[in-house]
Amino acid sequence: MHNFKGKKYAASIRLIIFIIVFFIINEIIIFFLVPAGSFSRWVEHDAVNPRNSYDLIAIGASESLRSWDSNRADELLGLHTFNMGSTSTILDGGIYATFKNIMAYQNPKRVLIMLGRFSMNDEKIEHPRAYIGVAPYLSSKSAKAEYFFNILKMDGIMERIFPWLEYRVSSFHNIFSNVKKKLSKEYLEYDIELVQSSSVTYRGKGYCPLVVSEKNVMLPDNLNDKNLTKREKEGFENKECVFFEQKISTLKDMISFCQKRGCEVIVLAAPVPITSIYSTSYYASFTNQLKELVESEGADYYDINFAKPELWKSEIEHFYDRSHVNEDGAIKFTEAICELLKKKDAGEDVSNLFYQTWEEYLASIDYVVATYTLTKKEDNKIIATAYSVTGTEVIPEYKFTLIDKEKETVLQEFDKNNVITIPKKAISNSEVELRVYSRIIGQDNPELVRYYDRVITK
Repeated sequence: MHNFKGKKYAASIRLIIFIIVFFIINEIIIFFLVPAGSFSRWVEHDAVNPRNSYDLIAIGASESLRSWDSNRADELLGLHTFNMGSTSTILDGGIYATFKNIMAYQNPKRVLIMLGRFSMNDEKIEHPRAYIGVAPYLSSKSAKAEYFFNILKMDGIMERIFPWLEYRVSSFHNIFSNVKKKLSKEYLEYDIELVQSSSVTYRGKGYCPLVVSEKNVMLPDNLNDKNLTKREKEGFENKECVFFEQKISTLKDMISFCQKRGCEVIVLAAPVPITSIYSTSYYASFTNQLKELVESEGADYYDINFAKPELWKSEIEHFYDRSHVNEDGAIKFTEAICELLKKKDAGEDVSNLFYQTWEEYLASIDYVVATYTLTKKEDNKIIATAYSVTGTEVIPEYKFTLIDKEKETVLQEFDKNNVITIPKKAISNSEVELRVYSRIIGQDNPELVRYYDRVITK
């Protein structure tokens, strides 16, 4: 009997030793093969150093990371703020983990939880890269452990435990460069110069903006948004946004956690261009449900996209893509939220800064935001239909032209008619560009005219 217990005890010891050795070997492989941490490493470090140093924390996924300018907010509010955004994370994954991590070291008076339009209903599993970019740099052991056990419910377990299976240096030579960087004084001391680039840069205090450049600016003309054409085909009936129970539970837990600490919670809808609201069939349902949920938990909710122009005016050039502002947009967004917070703290009624209904919001868009075209072939002709992203009170008119090399031929001058038939014989080369111009009917200001080019073939 005693011999049996001894063997069982020895087997347990061997198993423990095996797990420890296995863990050490995996960590060594990670050190050599997994690329040195980028800005997320700096963000997680600054989130907890020094302790109890932030009065306000903005938290969310990349929508937060790119949009809350902590340094500008500090100037406007006279506070110490921090941007706890993280790339590619989801509410019940990396966002929750970074939230628990920073709250273990900080005691803010106010937390801003920023949620995108996919935050509550997206079935997408958090990509392993998100975990790899966040988990290794969490300082709180409990937050790190909770994050690990949460990911056990997701796909891609092996890639998270063994990140080098998917995410590793590209060549044998790069192993030495990778190790050299990780052992460098600049890396070990979190030199901010290591996380600067011409596209994405780290400004400190968690803020990682998309630097304004030709690459990082959306343009109102030739807007490439496949969701617009998809919704045009499906119809524009507003659909219901179904919130997942796990998302609801996580958000409630975050709000409750803050309230128990005496910390005010404000939930914000992340800024998106008007075209994204237009092409998201359930946006009205999303924002209305989220407002109801948040307010039922005793917190405040504001959708900056429904703000009136005196607080925030959405300009498509302030965005990098359909979900993220560039640096110019981040400054404007931060200034708008700071103005909102100051008015709120002064006891003012801030509800009049927002449109109260979906219909009121749509009616406020008094210009042509963008235009686009759908085409189909029938026998020996091409039928082109033009559409515009506008408010409900705007009547657009269209001009159609064919561009063949440097020659532009007018097919229709400005008119309310948005459908044109083009005989294939009118196309001289194998392919040409069909351009549609759109403007408010009777408006002759060229700066308010939008256009869209579509290649058509015989």
